[in-house]
Amino acid sequence: MLENTESLLPVAPDQKTLRAYCVGLDDESLDELGRLLSTLGVEVAGRMLMSKRSVHPGTYLGKGKLEELQRLMDAHLAHAAIIDVDLSPNQLRNLEKEVGKPVLDRQGVIIEIFSRHARTKESKTQVELAKLQYLLPRLMHFWTHFERQRGGGIGNKGMGEKQIEVDRRLVKTRMSVLRGRLADVAQEREIQRSSRKEVLKVAIVGYTNAGKSTLLNALTESRVLAEDKLFATLDASVRALDPDCHPPIVAIDTVGFINRLPHGLVASFRSTLEELHEADLLLHVVDASSPGAREQMDVTEKVLEELGVGEKPRIV
Repeated sequence: MLENTESLLPVAPDQKTLRAYCVGLDDESLDELGRLLSTLGVEVAGRMLMSKRSVHPGTYLGKGKLEELQRLMDAHLAHAAIIDVDLSPNQLRNLEKEVGKPVLDRQGVIIEIFSRHARTKESKTQVELAKLQYLLPRLMHFWTHFERQRGGGIGNKGMGEKQIEVDRRLVKTRMSVLRGRLADVAQEREIQRSSRKEVLKVAIVGYTNAGKSTLLNALTESRVLAEDKLFATLDASVRALDPDCHPPIVAIDTVGFINRLPHGLVASFRSTLEELHEADLLLHVVDASSPGAREQMDVTEKVLEELGVGEKPRIV
């Protein structure tokens, strides 16, 4: 059984810092991918731009780009390739076969960050479910990936088709257990929310690392974890704004958004994000110093619309 503790990232040889070569469609998105990888301690060895016109259905990269990527990875001593899109299971497998080195897509990178930053029982359950949803159709690819991390095969006979089928059943069973736990959590949250009906609720929303937790701490004199990292906050924190005011007002910190947030994570964190539905006001925090501030605002607004809270009153 593939363990949830295993990293989706490949392991660099001789315990060196993993060096990854990044491939994407535009510079801004590649800049953000670099920050995501930095959060994981991965060194960006270089980057390669490609056009949408050259996307190949089987390997994502066409023959010319594949050859270019191989040359660049060898020249820059890169251990792995990170593709700044969400690849299909077949594309992931075929691309790795062509490149001859480990390959991971954007979705896998974001899920790995969530996995490492989960602190509470709830967020760990949410992330594990999203991780298994990502792994299930990619088991064949990640079996060889995890075997390399372990430093050898499984037993004496390798993985085998039968073992893959066993793992598929085990993963589906585990996902069912996790969904049951999250359903229980959703009920508990509903009870907690019902006890706050007479309270005015302000939900702090925004792009990841925009400063939401820092603002919550400043407004409520709290000590919620606030770090200069992408996705440092995965749990909704509720703090009283001023215990003496009437009616009482609470501020709710929420998980940050990002461009192309994996659907599995949005689904898994639905009970947490339902705090937004109960909010009386959305406080949209924007990092004005970011060169991508306008795009980050648009991404946040789009996600809020998708979550069905686009009509909520808000202050930017």
